Amino acid sequence: MAVYLFLPIRARDIEERAQPISAALLSTKLAIRHLLRFRKVPVRVHAHINGPATPGEQTHWMEHFTSTFHPLALVTASPVADKIASVNYGLSQARAAGFKHFIVIDNDIVFRKQIFERLTDVHVCVNADAVCVWKLPLIVPCSSSFERLFAYATSVSLRLNIYRAPTGSLYCIDPHRVAEFPANCNEGDHLLTALNSFLCDDVFVASRPSATLDGEIQRRKRINAASRAIGYQRPHHDPDQLRALMKGFVLPTCVSRHRFGESRELTDHVMRSAL
Repeated sequence: MAVYLFLPIRARDIEERAQPISAALLSTKLAIRHLLRFRKVPVRVHAHINGPATPGEQTHWMEHFTSTFHPLALVTASPVADKIASVNYGLSQARAAGFKHFIVIDNDIVFRKQIFERLTDVHVCVNADAVCVWKLPLIVPCSSSFERLFAYATSVSLRLNIYRAPTGSLYCIDPHRVAEFPANCNEGDHLLTALNSFLCDDVFVASRPSATLDGEIQRRKRINAASRAIGYQRPHHDPDQLRALMKGFVLPTCVSRHRFGESRELTDHVMRSAL
């Protein structure tokens, strides 16, 4: 059982978001070590710089990945910032090399070190094109007051399983069963609507929301545009559909109803502004 790990990294994130990238790469590093230690399976690590990168940047990342992750780590680059095109390129490389487990890891998430082991185990056991996880908002000491309030209702809803959906930030697919992703799509939407996917309820990743109200509205607009590219609308991105999902659901006593209500109002405002 060989595993192909693909990390699409936006070139501009290397300079603009060094801290989230470092956290994500640390999670990846620990997970790779765990996989190698307990399973001793062949692992290929492929980092793809997604967007314009100088020869010096490519050399730096090559040295970083070979010394930090795996001596045979591969670093490639493309001049256009297009994640889907990058993932499809990685898929073709994994397929040509005969890998059956292709794991995509975004550069802005954190996760537990057992995650690759768990995904590959499930992928072997279930007859699915893909094995997916869900994503929680990540709050850190430097998070803004907006991030903290916006994330509250989302975190509660996800943890209580009011709604969950596959994320495109980390997933495992068989490159021989999935040829490519449609242009401009969100991978999570495609995993949910077009593929035979299995969602692991016990596995999640986390990433920070935008730090400001306007930043989050713009982010949601981009997500909605990607959903519309394949003719899909996320139920939890429509405030009315989200209220219908939550109808009759009783919050446990450990949840602050006042803060949850404030967070829901803010979430509704963001989602309606992004439609």
